[in-house]
Amino acid sequence: MQAKNLFIAGFPRYVLELLGLITVAALGAILVLRGENPASVIATLGVLALGSQRLLPALQQIYASWAAANSFSSDLKTVSEFLEQPYSDISTGPTKPIEYKSKIEFKDVSFAYNSRGGYVLNNLNFIIHKGEKIGIVGTTGSGKSTLIDLLMGLLNVTQGSILVDGKEVNCANPDNLRRSWQRYISHVPQMIFLADTT
Repeated sequence: MQAKNLFIAGFPRYVLELLGLITVAALGAILVLRGENPASVIATLGVLALGSQRLLPALQQIYASWAAANSFSSDLKTVSEFLEQPYSDISTGPTKPIEYKSKIEFKDVSFAYNSRGGYVLNNLNFIIHKGEKIGIVGTTGSGKSTLIDLLMGLLNVTQGSILVDGKEVNCANPDNLRRSWQRYISHVPQMIFLADTT
């Protein structure tokens, strides 16, 4: 799509240059056939060529900017619709961190981003005991980041449960355990942003 957008933004320049050359040549031929003075014909064509050379880049830049704005309008609309979504899962009051004492357990956890695609994670079972240091290793696209997002409660599991000390933290529930769990944990992402503030 980027290649297509660049082509659409750039190709009129060559068409206009070709049409300009044909127009100047045709005008020169008409003036010569009408018996005009060759010196005045050359001067006229020179002025037209110089004016076209100055005008063409500005016209092309205007068109390229218009094409670029149109090509990104769909993305802008998508982002705007996303930003206007209601906050359906965020608690209004303060939440205390969960009391984590023993273990984190993934119990028959499966996850798919949508119904059309397959499972990114399928029937995953493991236990992390408090105090353990765990490394998650795998190839690109194997589900490492998805696993961490599930563990942090940023994504809901498709099937199964994520338990902290036997309490389910992977879905919205009356006692709001997911928000309590998120108050307890920290996350340093791959791409970080440092704010110049306190």
